[in-house]
Amino acid sequence: MAANEISRPNYYQGQFLGAEDFRAEQDYHRDMQRRHNVGQHTWGIVAGLELVERPQTGGDIDVYLYPGMAVDGYGREVLAPAPALLDSADFQRFSSDDHYAVWIGYQEEEAARPTNGYAACVDAGTGQFDRVRENYRLFIEPEPGVPEPDGVIIDGQQAEPPDPARPADLTIPFDKSVPYQELPDDYRARWMLRLGSVRWDGSKFVAAAPGRLVEGRRYAGTVTAALLAPTALLSIRDRSTETPLPAASAGVAVTVEGSLTVARNLNANADALVVGNLGIGTIAPAARLDIAGTPATAGGSPLGQDIWLRAGDGDDEGRLWVEYGPDSAPLLVLSDKDGPPRIQFQQTGSGSEDAPDSASWIGHAAGASPDMAIMNGRLGIGTTTPAETLDINGAVRGNQSGALRINTLSGWTDIGSKNALWSHLETDRDRFYMNKELQVDSGRIGSYSGDLTLNTAGTARMTIRGADGRIGIGTAAPVEALHIRGDDPDLALDLNSTSSANFAELRFKVDNVMQSRFYWSKLDNRIHLDVTNTSTLVATQGRVGIVETDPQEALHVRGRIRLGPGADLFALGAGQPLRVVVGQVSAAAGIVSGSGFTVAPNGLGGYVLSFATAFPAPPIVLAAPVDSSNNDHIVTVRSITAGGFAIAIVDTLESDGTSGPQNSAFTFIALGAM
Repeated sequence: MAANEISRPNYYQGQFLGAEDFRAEQDYHRDMQRRHNVGQHTWGIVAGLELVERPQTGGDIDVYLYPGMAVDGYGREVLAPAPALLDSADFQRFSSDDHYAVWIGYQEEEAARPTNGYAACVDAGTGQFDRVRENYRLFIEPEPGVPEPDGVIIDGQQAEPPDPARPADLTIPFDKSVPYQELPDDYRARWMLRLGSVRWDGSKFVAAAPGRLVEGRRYAGTVTAALLAPTALLSIRDRSTETPLPAASAGVAVTVEGSLTVARNLNANADALVVGNLGIGTIAPAARLDIAGTPATAGGSPLGQDIWLRAGDGDDEGRLWVEYGPDSAPLLVLSDKDGPPRIQFQQTGSGSEDAPDSASWIGHAAGASPDMAIMNGRLGIGTTTPAETLDINGAVRGNQSGALRINTLSGWTDIGSKNALWSHLETDRDRFYMNKELQVDSGRIGSYSGDLTLNTAGTARMTIRGADGRIGIGTAAPVEALHIRGDDPDLALDLNSTSSANFAELRFKVDNVMQSRFYWSKLDNRIHLDVTNTSTLVATQGRVGIVETDPQEALHVRGRIRLGPGADLFALGAGQPLRVVVGQVSAAAGIVSGSGFTVAPNGLGGYVLSFATAFPAPPIVLAAPVDSSNNDHIVTVRSITAGGFAIAIVDTLESDGTSGPQNSAFTFIALGAM
């Protein structure tokens, strides 16, 4: 029979029947049942098959597969009739502490071999058994691997869900539940179902993280275009809840994936909970409650008791009522037809709807009274034509000694006079922020009783002390009339003269007699420091002169230089710029001290030194031994070049009375032109 052909045996009197005919009978009923399983239903877990942890003595955990049933994508029933303990041997290949996925699949086993003497002689022992046991098999694999099924075959080809890249392909539903597929005869055709994940720490089971025992489970479903109830009750609920639900139970929420359209009325006998937006008269609500349109029926019943929200009851056109109890008239009424437009708050009490015990309103409550008007998104107080979001025609008095307090989520600001002497602008914040410049008509800015501080970017930059008028720039505690301090490397004092001036200078005086001046001269484009009218320091074009008005080098000093911690040393002078390289080398050709050179051994008693930076010409090199125990080593400097030199050391008195090369430590100094 072809793979895509459906046929069943046809019996007649006197027909010869063999095993193949009985198998065809079974195959027909089995395959049609399997087609039903994935036709009117979708594959998945039908019931049970939970992974359950059972604590054992000593703190260990056993994991059981509880009884249940599932249907795979080939329509085969996978049945576990009794609890089964998960075998820890199946997990021994995993050495790390992790969660591992557990899958179940269909399995067949041979059972009940024929009794001796009843087996056929031909092909004895091959395929001869009385029963086929339908069983299951568990598969363990680590996340995130997902065992793919062997596939759905239609007309000899594997079919897949729709793919935009292959629009002409024969496709199947995304759930892959296909009753018209070519069902495989081989029970080894793989289609596994996820049961959940268990935790294995490398040697034993441990408690799984919350939710991991049931993760990835897929349950069987129903495929139907009509769901009919024999009575007026259709239950959609969690299967694990009691049937029927107790009266005191709030029920269990069931998730409907995707939109739900109800063609007629939707009645809720209890609370209706909406997490997102709720639209009435619209299918695209833009707010938590979005009511669009008008009531379909004109007129209607009178306003009843316990009405929480009603818009347009027919008798009061354009009126919105909000009530909260059987003894109350509308709490809020919006612009009804027989009165001026308004928002009205009222409480009926012992009165009537038209004459309540108490009432207040916003809008034109009496004629053209401008008590409060709301027009075009603007609120007017004392005006019927508000020109701004809030337009107040009249004085405003606050509760802060008459000042007006403006509260926000961040703090408060008081504006107004709080006494007869001052007008106040106060806040509980650290500072005021003004996005425009501040102009003072009198030209005077002062502090009330303390110091005056000027800030930029939230940092104090300049302080004028109230006690003595001293000015501090970069310091809040000036100790002089002008005290400038700063840790910023960009700290600068800008001395700017007019273009016609020859100098921009800073003068130092005592008793109005100039003692020193620091200035830039336009005449020579140089910086000068004069002390008692004597040019002490000049800076120009990267050169500095000390007691020298025309420096020729980076530092040009006219006179002697003292240096050292005690200033008891004089600098070395020469007729040209010099560079010195000094170092000490060990007998093993290691650098003991000094820098700017490298050293390498060159045979017994020989060393080659190379300068990191070559001299312009061969320098003068002097060398001396360091560790000659008998003072009998001679150091010779050889092969001096601009890039280095060689050292040869000879022991003039060896133990046998002779002389010869000898490795030895030495020092050297190289002095040459820059």
